[in-house]
Parts: sequence; structure tokens; C-alpha cells
Amino acid sequence: MSEVKVNKLSPRSGTTVTIGDSGDTINIVGTLQNNGAPIPGDISSVVAGTGLSGGGTTGDVTLNIEAAQPTITSTGTLTSFTSTGIDDNATSTAITIDSSEHTHFGSTSSPSAGQGGVSILNYGTIQSSRTATGNLTHNEFYNPNGQVGNIKTSGSDLNINASSSLTFYTNNSEKMRVLSSGSVGIGTSNPAKKFHVYGSGSEIARFEATGGNSFIGLKDADDGTIAYIGADAGKLKFQTSGSGYSDKLLIDTAGNVGIGETAPLGLLHVKSADSGASVNSGHNQFVAENSGNSGMTILSGNTSNGAICFGDDGNNCIGYLNYTHNGDHLDFGVNGSEKMRIDSSGNVGIGTTNPIADLSIVDSTTSSGIEIQPELTTDTNRITNYDRGDNSYKNFRLDALTQQFLISGSECMRIDSAGRLLVGTTSPYSNNNAISIALNTTNSTSSPFPQGIVYRKLNFQGSNAVAVDFQDFAGNREGSIQFNESGTSFNTSSDYRLKENVNYDFDATTRLKQLKPARFNFIADADTTVDGFLAHEVSSIVPEAISGEKDAVNEDGSIQPQGIDQSKLVPLLVKTIQELEARITTLENA
Repeated sequence: MSEVKVNKLSPRSGTTVTIGDSGDTINIVGTLQNNGAPIPGDISSVVAGTGLSGGGTTGDVTLNIEAAQPTITSTGTLTSFTSTGIDDNATSTAITIDSSEHTHFGSTSSPSAGQGGVSILNYGTIQSSRTATGNLTHNEFYNPNGQVGNIKTSGSDLNINASSSLTFYTNNSEKMRVLSSGSVGIGTSNPAKKFHVYGSGSEIARFEATGGNSFIGLKDADDGTIAYIGADAGKLKFQTSGSGYSDKLLIDTAGNVGIGETAPLGLLHVKSADSGASVNSGHNQFVAENSGNSGMTILSGNTSNGAICFGDDGNNCIGYLNYTHNGDHLDFGVNGSEKMRIDSSGNVGIGTTNPIADLSIVDSTTSSGIEIQPELTTDTNRITNYDRGDNSYKNFRLDALTQQFLISGSECMRIDSAGRLLVGTTSPYSNNNAISIALNTTNSTSSPFPQGIVYRKLNFQGSNAVAVDFQDFAGNREGSIQFNESGTSFNTSSDYRLKENVNYDFDATTRLKQLKPARFNFIADADTTVDGFLAHEVSSIVPEAISGEKDAVNEDGSIQPQGIDQSKLVPLLVKTIQELEARITTLENA
């Protein structure tokens, strides 16, 4: 104990105040008096030390105890004691009982005006107030920054108030908190909603009624209606106020969901009224039931689609029914792609997305499609060769001397008796030609000019497309014409694995000087002068650049012209430049 100060210690009528017991020591600093006069009676023993004055053994005796060490030992009863304070010699007053009969711990001041009771100060402060009849009405709690909360009574209510958050601890850890906003958190100090429960494990809260079924009510503050969520015999039920509080949705113990049905016959059973029918156990994932008409509606936007997909572990929509509102057509998908369509006019297309008759059938995979158009007003006939006996298509054969292909009554292509393809012409330009293509040059003095063969890449962006492939009798590529987005390449075989006796040391300059570049015009185009070579003048210098023989003619006396591949001159030109570079370097370093 540090220090006790008492202004007045008064026993009640007929009572005795006893200080100490046998063997105890009481130290008194000051004068021991009775109502301001020396206390009469006997002091049987005074154990004096430094600072003890006074004397006498009978009558009125005054003891002056001034030092901190003296000890008074009493074996009798102290019947009257008055003090302005009790000090246990600590550095500050520890306990004060003031003249208003208020007791203060750690302070000598009185509680706030109009309040009585006990005040504990320093780090944590409690102030207790009471009514005139002594009933406790108010407890306040403080820290060094001020009041943090209070407990008080209001009529028959007990109110607990916190300036910020009210927390509840068990086993030295927080278990519940009430924020100043009124949000309650159990297991969390920061509740996100009005009531927030957080905890480990799958079940963090339980609501249990004593009478069997357990329901939680959710009330609409606007109209006062209540909806219920509850448990009954292991089933989860949802009840609303419409048509009485009956089960509107139910999940049974097997996980089946019933809407309007308390004993669902499938994973999802939607029921308007009892049909009396039984369900197919192999197809009961979704059951729609009614005593009358029953069905399903898929609603979509005006420019969107509505679909039903059939999927498996390889494709989540391997088959489908799809209605496209933008165009109003119904599509049937098989093996991941559309196979049949019914358009807005009722035409059915199989293998085509644009049926132009009541039934259009097109085989787009082999380019040998068949289209059936039972239109009697036109001259169009469509033929199919299908054996319904074994349900298979058969080979289709056109046996004729010449097969002709006409568009709008005019022939545009034929295959002659020799198997030669003729486009734009009815006869080959040479008996050795497998394909003859004629270009109509009428009015071709301005763009667009006529085109013979057009190669277009559709799905080869970023890589070369081979327009023409040249192969030997064994199927090995000898050359090709390839193109991409940046240009066209005319290629010939140049793989090192096809070559031997490779020599990098030969005289190119001497051979190059033998070439005779010239300027000339072709007889067929007298107005155009070009640069080039005469083929026979190059044949002895770079023979691989020349095709044909000088002065050769056909059987009819027409010429067989020689040709030149000027790209074959490039190696000779490159080697000559290298030789010249070496000579220049030698001269510069001389």
C-alpha cells in the first residue's frame, strides 16, 4: 500500500472502530485527538523512535509523531478517529476520503459536480455516481484522452455505451465487436454489414428453433411482407407471402430442386399443376410439368440469338439448335458446325446457309454439291445419284466426247476428248498443252485488264502460298512459283544436298566480258525498246540460262523461239563484282 488519507473516520452509533490486531504496529504522524481535545485514557505502550514527543500514561495524552519511522502499537479499540487524509508515505496521495464522504483512488479531487461514488484515476479512470438513496446509476470509464464509455441505468434498462467500438473478449482474445455505426462483427473486428459472422470451418453460424422447423424471416420495410428461408427434415425451403406461406422453392436431401413441387422428380422440376404423368429416369435433369400445355421459352434481344447446346467432354456445343433473330432463321448444328437451316421464308438448306428453293442441298466439302430446285418455270435441272437401297451415294458419270460448260447459253469451258481443259477457247493452242486459256482482249486498253489465272490466298496469311509447283516423275519439287503479301518468288531447286563438286574459285570477269547486252524492240511491239540479250549469244557463255535451239522450227514451219532466264546470270554478276572489289582493294593498299 502506498498511502491512505482520511479526513474523518466516524463509527455508527453503537459500533466500535478497531484499528489493528494483536501483534500489529500502527505508526501515527501528528496528534491523536478526540473532537479537537487530547484523547483521555490509557496508552499502555508507546514504542518511540525519532520524532515521537508527548507523554503520560493516564488522562488526556497528546502524541506528536513527526518523523516517518515511529510505530504505534495498540491492543485496544480506537473509538474515535478524525483525519484530513491518510498518507502511506508514497510520492503522492494514493487514497483520499474527503469531507463529502467520497473516496478517490489516485486523486485528492472530488468527482464531477452532482455525482458521487468512487473515482479511480491515473491511466484508467472509473467514476461511479449514485442517487440520494445510494442506488448506483452511472459508471464512467476514462483513458488519458478522456471518457471512452459508460454504464448506466434508465428505468429498468441497463445501458452500455462506448465512444467508439464496444468489444467483448473471452480467453484473452476478442470475440465480438459493435462499431459506432451499429454494425456487429462476430469473429471479425471490421464487419462489412450490419451483422457479419466470420470463422473457420464450413458452418460459422446456426439458427435452431426449439419446436422443430427452423425459419429465418426477411421483412420488406415498405409493405411489411415477410419471406422465409428455413430447414425442414433436411430440406431447404423458401416461402413467400403470395397465396399463403407455402413452399415456393425447395431443395431436397438429394439436391433436387423443385419450383412449385415439394417432391421434385429430377434435378430441376418446374411445376404449375400436376399432370399425372411419370418422368423418364434417363432424361430427368430438367422436368417441366403442367396439367395442360407445358413448354419452355427462350427470350433474346432483337439482334441476338437464342440457342440450346448439346455438349460433351470434347466440345461443349457439339450439336445445337440456334435461332438468329437478326435474319430470323433457325439453324441446326451437328459435329460443331451448321448442317441445316430454315430461313425466314421457310426454305430449307442442307449444306448451305442460303437456300434458294423449298429444299436446297449442297455438298460443300467436295465441291460436288447438289441443289434440288423443283421450279417448273425455269430451264434448270438438278440431278442426284443416290441409292436408297443401301442409303449411299454412287459415282456420277458424264460420258460424252466433249463435255461443255455453259453460262447463260454461252460456252465458257470444255474438256475435250484428249482430256485437255480449254477455258475461253474451243480448241487447244498446242497439242502438247494440257490447259489452254484464252483471254478476251476486247476493250483492254485500260484497266482492268483481262486476267488468265488468279491465285488468291484465303487462309495462308503470313506464309507463302504455292501457286504453281513443278515436280519430276518421282514427285520431287524442281521449282515453284510462290507468293505472299509482299511479293512473288520464282524458285528453282538450289538445296546443297542436291549438288556436288562445288567450286568457289573460277574466273567470272572474263566470261562476263563476253556477254553482249543490247537494246532492241520485239517485232510484235515496234514502239517499245527494251534492254536484254539475244539468246544464242548467251548460250555459249551461260548455257543454263537458255532454253531451246537457235533457228528451231515446228513441223508447220513456224518458229520455236529460244528463251532466256536472266536470273541465271546473277551468280556470274556477283562473282565478277567480288573480283573487281578485290582488285580495287589491292590498288588502294598499294
